[in-house]
Amino acid sequence: MLEYIQKITSYIKSKRVLKHFIFWTVFILFNLVKSLATFKDKGDVYTSKLPISSIIGNLPDIITAYIVVYIIFEKLIKKRKYLLGTLSFFIVIYIMSVLNRLWVVQVVETIYRIPPFEQESFMEIINEPRHLIAYYMPSLVLSSFVFAAVKYYFENEGKHLKQLEIEKEKSSIELKTLKGQLNPHFLFNTLNNIYSLSVMNSPQTSNAIAKLSEMLDFVLFKCDDQLVSLKNELALIRNYIALEKLRYTDELQINITSDINVPAKVPPLILLSLVENAFKHGASANGGAPEITIDITSNEKTVEFFVSNTVSASEKTQERKSIGLLNIKKQLDLIYGTNYTLDIDTNADLFSVKITIQKNVN
Repeated sequence: MLEYIQKITSYIKSKRVLKHFIFWTVFILFNLVKSLATFKDKGDVYTSKLPISSIIGNLPDIITAYIVVYIIFEKLIKKRKYLLGTLSFFIVIYIMSVLNRLWVVQVVETIYRIPPFEQESFMEIINEPRHLIAYYMPSLVLSSFVFAAVKYYFENEGKHLKQLEIEKEKSSIELKTLKGQLNPHFLFNTLNNIYSLSVMNSPQTSNAIAKLSEMLDFVLFKCDDQLVSLKNELALIRNYIALEKLRYTDELQINITSDINVPAKVPPLILLSLVENAFKHGASANGGAPEITIDITSNEKTVEFFVSNTVSASEKTQERKSIGLLNIKKQLDLIYGTNYTLDIDTNADLFSVKITIQKNVN
């Protein structure tokens, strides 16, 4: 039932003419109910003709609302022509008040009044500005402002929903970009290492193939959701490290610790991207004894991820590219807003990144 109502609501929001029709139908019905309550003692003949007189009687309000919103507000006020817009507003309201009164006298009252009866002339209407100000101008101003409020509310809501869709699409594109960061160099080097192992009939060959298969299965088929299990992400990182170790000597030191007391979910591949970044700048570029440290913890309140790598002499003279880090920050912004911190620290011999994600934030 709720889904059916949502479909109807979405359909109405997508049809501009239908939205206007519904608004003015509600507006006329509201005035009709008010008139029936006000003039219930006038007799059946009078009240029986109220529906048609109410519909016809509200036409000046409708016309005025469109003039005010689509000409004065849109063409003048929104373009910061405030003085001209204000003067035009009062002139239009006064002119439409005169025409409204003339419409009521010459058309609406003829529906329910029994002739003969006297009717005000055009000059008599103009010469009674107090009557116009007291009874007609407030009605026109109110209907115009209510119409404007409803119109701009739905417009802003539509813009907000459109922006959310754009951000969602942007997030999806950036996630695909992150997937692409499991780059061809890594795949090529890994396959080359596995080939070398197979030539030597190494017992590690089948294990390496299995780990690569698990990684590709996760990256290609299991991380389409916005969040994935932290344990699965950790398993992905361990497989990545195991495959990367095939490329390096025993001089590379990798320290990885985890303390996941409470199950958690994290954006897919973000942590892996940081680990890959550490290998790229801390192991591949380091001619000495490179060291990479990784620590992952999860408790009731936070998820924390820390990764650091030693910096080689050549890396010290170069400014590290920040495209990947900027991409990661955008992802975290889209998903967590202000409920996370990203700390990047660079010193003479060490580069580190720490992400702290707040859990269960209302």
